Amino acid sequence: MKQFLKKTPQKRRIIIVLCVIGGVLFFGRGLLSPHPSLEDVPEEVDFNDIEEEDIVWTCSMHPQVRKPEPGTCPLCEMDLIPVEADELDLEENQIAVSEEAKALADIQVTPVKRKSVEKEVPFFGEVTYDETLVKHISADVEGRIEDLIIAYTGSHVRKGDPLFEVYSPSLISAQEELLQAQKRGVDLSEGDLSATAESALEAARQRLRWWGVTEDQIEKIEETREIIERLTLKSPIEGTVVEKKKSEGDYIDQGEVVYTVADLTQVWVTLEAYESDLPWIRYGQEMQFTADQALPGEHHTGIISFVDPIVQRDRRTARVRANISNPDRTLKPGMFVRGQVKSTLNADGKAAFPGHLEGAWISPLYPEVIREEPGECPKSGVPLEPAEALGYISDDSPKNIEPLLIPVQAPLITGKRAIVYVKLADKDQPVYEGREIELGPRAGEYYVVLSGLEEGEQVVHRGNFKLDSELQIDGRISMMSPAEEEEMPRETVWEVEEEFQHQLHDIVEGYTG
Repeated sequence: MKQFLKKTPQKRRIIIVLCVIGGVLFFGRGLLSPHPSLEDVPEEVDFNDIEEEDIVWTCSMHPQVRKPEPGTCPLCEMDLIPVEADELDLEENQIAVSEEAKALADIQVTPVKRKSVEKEVPFFGEVTYDETLVKHISADVEGRIEDLIIAYTGSHVRKGDPLFEVYSPSLISAQEELLQAQKRGVDLSEGDLSATAESALEAARQRLRWWGVTEDQIEKIEETREIIERLTLKSPIEGTVVEKKKSEGDYIDQGEVVYTVADLTQVWVTLEAYESDLPWIRYGQEMQFTADQALPGEHHTGIISFVDPIVQRDRRTARVRANISNPDRTLKPGMFVRGQVKSTLNADGKAAFPGHLEGAWISPLYPEVIREEPGECPKSGVPLEPAEALGYISDDSPKNIEPLLIPVQAPLITGKRAIVYVKLADKDQPVYEGREIELGPRAGEYYVVLSGLEEGEQVVHRGNFKLDSELQIDGRISMMSPAEEEEMPRETVWEVEEEFQHQLHDIVEGYTG
């Protein structure tokens, strides 16, 4: 002490500062380390040495911490909670928390329930021709167009209206043959035709029929014995001329198209449905649409009669078609339309079958033909078939069972896997089990569950990621660690020839010396 006092004031100050620093480092170590390291965690209790009535104290947030007496958690300093030894025997995908930890983590659950869910599927597309009501008007005989009666597209024609007149030398020759056959076969005494003459006359008539000459025109030729120099071709249907390919004076070959006529009293609305919306679309559903640009404020309704089985690769859409009655012709081909379908799902995650198809009979070639009783298709003559036989409705489908639903926040989705945490009902304290489930389509704020859950089970919809994170820290089954992982082989054995082994041995020996 005397030596310390004899030192100069400057040296004394240096020694005092060093002592203070050393004291702080020694006594303040615990203060500077609020969270002890994992090395300070006591060893786990061996359950084999604990009686059934013994109590084990553990941390609700760190289940790996276990003590035979109360205290605080060395990792988070939370109070330890008492549990029986058998309660800690959890599966690899289960986690237990206290009521206090549950409140701090804000863990909330909701029951799995069956509920009717509806979704509006949007469409976009255009009005097109009904392809079954489009006819090509062609010449049945070669010749020259003398008079084009319908001279422009957009003209409305009725069935039987004249379209154009054609001059054909072949047609004139056929008419002359008809008159000669008629002249040669007349019996001057009785005025009747012989059998041979009748056969020749009928052959001449048939030739004119093939070339488009009507029965009335043939009778007129036979009565007046005058040749028709120009053949008038008439419209076979009522409709609108949507295409004109020839002009007056043009030469045409037999079968060459002159007009295209479409009946616009019924049209198609062809829409594009996204690939992800296809589970919500089914034949026979009712569809609403509008043509906002051309007909603002007008709403139209149709029935889906066709869903394209092929998805377009470049657009990732499939065509959906509805047959629309258009008696006043307000819907015109080429109009842009927007539509929607209100669809409900079955328990199998697919669109519900339309109820009006139950017991219906449908044409296999024209699905828009729907009848209440069996019969023949008026368009094709093919017998109608039950809707069940064509796959438009099925008795085996759970059409009357509502789907299982969970909130969209409940599943943790990683690639093809979906994990939910289910609160176990047979536990005294909150215990949650991670479970892999199969999801169906999303419907607004819900997911459809196809398998893995039962109605009434409680799933975590808030705080589930915190539970999963704790399992990840413990290295147990979690969202990122599936129950069954393929182990990578640690070593690979290659079978090589003995000569190669000697060569490899010489190389190793030369390298190692």
